[in-house]
Amino acid sequence: MTTAAPPVSLLFAEVLLLWHAANYLFSGDPVRAAGRPRSSQTRRSIVWLFLRAIGVGVLTAAVAGVWPGIILAGVVTAGCVLLPLARSIWVPGRYLAELEIASNVAFAAVLQWLIVRFNLQANWALFRMPLPESLLAAYGIAAALLIFVTRGGTIIVLNRAGTMPPPELESAPKVEPEGSLDLQGALPVDTVELNHGRLIGNVERLILVLFVANGQYTALAFFFAAKGLIRSKDVERRAWADYLILGSLTSFLVAVVAGLLIQAAFRMAA
Repeated sequence: MTTAAPPVSLLFAEVLLLWHAANYLFSGDPVRAAGRPRSSQTRRSIVWLFLRAIGVGVLTAAVAGVWPGIILAGVVTAGCVLLPLARSIWVPGRYLAELEIASNVAFAAVLQWLIVRFNLQANWALFRMPLPESLLAAYGIAAALLIFVTRGGTIIVLNRAGTMPPPELESAPKVEPEGSLDLQGALPVDTVELNHGRLIGNVERLILVLFVANGQYTALAFFFAAKGLIRSKDVERRAWADYLILGSLTSFLVAVVAGLLIQAAFRMAA
């Protein structure tokens, strides 16, 4: 007699959580104020990149078992090295949103294929609670998605939507961007303002995800009404209005998709 596989794999959830922690929770923010020399930042980033990738690979092997989990650990380690390199060197900034989405979807698909192909099971739990395995897996997936909507959402909103906030329109140079709207090319970037907007966006997306995950859709309208009231003065300026609308809609889309995925994970675990 065979035991039916759980609807949500605990191993899938644990490795997905490790992947998002490595690439978003413990990675550098997209924008920081200048502090150390660039060469020093580069050396530190490279060392931290490889240490992070190796550490996640070791944890993956421990979670999945040394063999055949070593194959899964190799895939995770390689991905944790290649994604930051692609993000910072190989892929143009205007395609970073596509890179983040495609790489995460591809990793989830490859992870699930390896688990099914080699019949992998969770050999060691990252967290132990008196709950069914499927429910623990749902919580793990929820944690991974919450990490993604903060750092990953920041990369998507700032780079794809072209929503770098302008410091002052009066002092901005009159430069016409080519192609689609790109405030980064049209206006100088205020790093302090950008980091403030990044932190506000992180909190905003977390609130939206919790609303959607709990089915509180009516609260979304109240949330956006309150935000529009608070930023009503900025909306009067055209470039700021474009920045707020593009950033808000992109954050909303990322949060809604993550919230629906969390809903699906808990429905499968029920």
